[in-house]
Amino acid sequence: MWAKKRLNVQGNTVDSGFSAEFSFPLLKGNPNTALNDMHSIVLTEKLAKELFGNEDAMGKVIKLDNKDNFTVTGIAKNLPNNTRFDFEYLIPWSYLRYRGDDDSSWGNNSTRTYVMLKPNATLASIAPKVKTLKTKYATEDPKWEMFLYPMNRWRLYSNFTNGVEDGTGK
Repeated sequence: MWAKKRLNVQGNTVDSGFSAEFSFPLLKGNPNTALNDMHSIVLTEKLAKELFGNEDAMGKVIKLDNKDNFTVTGIAKNLPNNTRFDFEYLIPWSYLRYRGDDDSSWGNNSTRTYVMLKPNATLASIAPKVKTLKTKYATEDPKWEMFLYPMNRWRLYSNFTNGVEDGTGK
């Protein structure tokens, strides 16, 4: 029997490796595989409780936006207050690709991309390579360059003027 419950909550679309790379621990499910299937969904413990009460949410099916069904494959610990991330659920990027909504244009600046450097790599050694990626692959007029910015500088120094860090934070 299907229960109808409508909620308006914030979700994100992420790469399947998101849970393994970031420190948002899963209380249930495997962080390495939870988002491998394009119709899988990871809920925060708060949203799981809102939707299913005290029932185990794992394996349950949720319909998003009255479009497609997703199976709960993970329950994430609620997000701390001191994070830049804001979501109650995660779905895999492969779902957007399946629907044709992944906009793979190099001119698309709407998707946050996070890079983890290999252990011996430095920002200084990678930066020149990243800077030229758009001009190398873009089919549209490449009027801007790409750059990497370390997460440990986001809070205090993440404002830019003409592409250069101006020493102030948000």
